[in-house]
Amino acid sequence: MSTVQCDRTQLSPISGNGTFATQHTFPTGATPQSLAVADVNGDSKLDIIVAHAGSDNIGILLNIGDDKFSAIIIYSVGSEPHSIATADINGDNKIDIIVANADSDNISVLVNIGNGTFANHMIYAAGSSPYSVAVADIDGDKKVDIIVANSNANNIGIFINKGNGTFYDQITYSTDSQPYFVIAANMNGDGQFDILVANRGKSNVGIFFNKGNGTFDPQITYPSGVAPYSIAVADLNENNKLDIIVGNAGSDNVGVLLADCI
Repeated sequence: MSTVQCDRTQLSPISGNGTFATQHTFPTGATPQSLAVADVNGDSKLDIIVAHAGSDNIGILLNIGDDKFSAIIIYSVGSEPHSIATADINGDNKIDIIVANADSDNISVLVNIGNGTFANHMIYAAGSSPYSVAVADIDGDKKVDIIVANSNANNIGIFINKGNGTFYDQITYSTDSQPYFVIAANMNGDGQFDILVANRGKSNVGIFFNKGNGTFDPQITYPSGVAPYSIAVADLNENNKLDIIVGNAGSDNVGVLLADCI
């Protein structure tokens, strides 16, 4: 058994052997539901952004070096923020924040105005209960678009970037029951971002293949375990194809869909 020792306030691997020190905690708002990491103030240090589902805001912990973070900085968003994504949405080389607000049926976009501070959130109407948000250049115009999983509407919504950091109304594509998690990835090697969704109510994973112009074919579904809550992709068997990893909350397991079998 390995013994881990560390006198610094961080969660860190020791000696590169994949073990970790005891966690150190930082106060947040109520019910920290989701988080992201990004350099929001341009100092080349990764900061932490947290969605507080219980207090209808997000918090930012600025990395001040030496494994320490600032006191949390709070920004208001919609009701029950459930998921966070980060990206430069307006081309100014600053990281902006996108939040899916599950109870107010909308997304919040917070534009970085410099030094890690943000303008008041802009609100865009989504479908019912947007539980997950992702970002990607869907239509190949080198501008970041937004994808949400509208769980109670049984669809995904795509917000196309107008080019100035604002967005058109969502375009929806039907899913199976209760889409709970969404990501974007190039699944077929054509250089276009496809969309993957965990359909919690139907216990499957759906893939929407990009036609090449920012529109999508209807989803193709693959069985998962019971009530999939989360998806990740990676080339697990080193064949230069992305495989799918699924967290199945209802069957207490993790499923792997190998690309050769999809």
